[in-house]
Amino acid sequence: AVQPVGEIAKAVREWVDDFGERGKQGMSGGVLLHVDAASALGKIRVDVGALDADLVTLSGHAVRAPRGIGALFVRGGRVQDTLHSFVHGAGSSGQGGSVCPALAVAFGAGCALAMEQGEDEERRQAGLVRSLVVQLEAKTAHAVTVIGPDLPAAPADGRPWPRLPNMVCVSFRGLSGQELQTKLQDRVAFSTLNADALAGAGLESGLVEGAVQLSVGRESTEEDVTAAADAIAEVANELWSAA
Repeated sequence: AVQPVGEIAKAVREWVDDFGERGKQGMSGGVLLHVDAASALGKIRVDVGALDADLVTLSGHAVRAPRGIGALFVRGGRVQDTLHSFVHGAGSSGQGGSVCPALAVAFGAGCALAMEQGEDEERRQAGLVRSLVVQLEAKTAHAVTVIGPDLPAAPADGRPWPRLPNMVCVSFRGLSGQELQTKLQDRVAFSTLNADALAGAGLESGLVEGAVQLSVGRESTEEDVTAAADAIAEVANELWSAA
């Protein structure tokens, strides 16, 4: 995700204000800022006030609610007046369709649980991710490269995380992330990364092909992390030996 969202929002608003004052193309304050926070919900604190966004998308599955429920935060005033329904029907909101009560309750319960666990769970998951990386570095025959900001030993109180605490992207130089995923599909679940996006972001070419995304969750334990590190290191070392 592109960060920091709050500062980006401020820059967008300053640009819009300046744009309006110059009167170019007759636009004044016509730009809305939308933040897709689906992956952030339940992982880090999502404060729509601090984001200063006009629209924020949230997804229930991120907080363990069933798939098919989500929410769109809409800032009031001009933003709300700008939006128009594409599907019309009965309902006090003037929008077509009905929200499933069971899914809505599950979404609310998931959000409440995420807020209750808060920073303690963030710290626990961040510790697991750090442990996973440390173990991979110790168990693999070649260096494992962390992509993005360095992993913090612990979050600084009152400061935003430099990355999602439950997730890390690493690269196994000289290997194929897709081949790693195929050989480990029955033992460890993880994602490969878009090579074009990584190259476009300026990642060294030697690291692009071997890049993968690893993550933990609320049910993950230190034993799970050790088992995953053992399995990944075993297959990576085999592939390096065969190269």
